[in-house]
Amino acid sequence: MKRLTRRTHVALALTVLILPALAFARSHPSAGPSKPDRELGWAIRRDGLWHVSEIWDMDSIEKLPSKYGDDFLYIRDGEKKVVITDPILVERAARAHRQIKMHATQINALASVSAQLAMSRVNGTWERKRLEKAESKLEGVIERGKEHGDDTRQAERDLKLVREQLAKLEEGGGETLTETERRELTERQDRAREDLDNALAGIRKEMHEILREAIEKDLAKSIR
Repeated sequence: MKRLTRRTHVALALTVLILPALAFARSHPSAGPSKPDRELGWAIRRDGLWHVSEIWDMDSIEKLPSKYGDDFLYIRDGEKKVVITDPILVERAARAHRQIKMHATQINALASVSAQLAMSRVNGTWERKRLEKAESKLEGVIERGKEHGDDTRQAERDLKLVREQLAKLEEGGGETLTETERRELTERQDRAREDLDNALAGIRKEMHEILREAIEKDLAKSIR
């Protein structure tokens, strides 16, 4: 099977890594909109490049361009998997998906603030323990997955992210924040998270609407 090219990886970097990164940035992950949705996922093919979000099965769609060309929309909603080639619906999906990049500032702010807050907790000791626990858990998931022949690529990506955060923690050494500074950072974090959650909720709603309309107009081609 043809593997993803480096050019494709560059196109996917922002959208694929956003949600896993946010999941690890949170001290107590919630069930809010920015938590990865294992039911809904999509991939937009435009001008030979993939634009993907919340897709965990890229290998299953790598052959689609040979059949549908370079401009189409793939949506997975639970067990339902469809391809949409209607230009208007594909453009609607692309326009909605571009909002992720528009919110890159909020994403970066959330990651930066989360890191500052984590580093302030007893020189990062609390955060280091949490990351080490996550590292051990992911290592176990990968080992068991390989033993059973399961796809472990998402766990490997998450493990890489955790190890990068551990390395940064070791380099930074931690810092001490006053209560006022910590409160201000927490408020910034909450605002950034709320903005991002609202944006992602809107994007997911639009993708559901596109899927519904495509099915109603007989523009959705079911695939296995």
